[in-house]
Amino acid sequence: MRQKVTYAWAVAEAIAAQVPDESSVSVEQVEVPRPDGSTLSIRLLRPTAEAGPLPVLLWFHGGGQVLKIRVHACSRRG
Repeated sequence: MRQKVTYAWAVAEAIAAQVPDESSVSVEQVEVPRPDGSTLSIRLLRPTAEAGPLPVLLWFHGGGQVLKIRVHACSRRG
């Protein structure tokens, strides 16, 4: 099992390395307190050229967390 996880990690990192940084988007990692005292880690992506209230997209994704990694378009930023 460890070998599969190591391979999956290497593949995920290789994919993430191919994603160019996007200067038009700011990325902020925020810890939100939960009622039980723990925190929920969320990532806020916001257009750098826009101010004020903006529409929101709430996206739940659990695929990469099985391997305890986060790999998507902004993984190298936060």
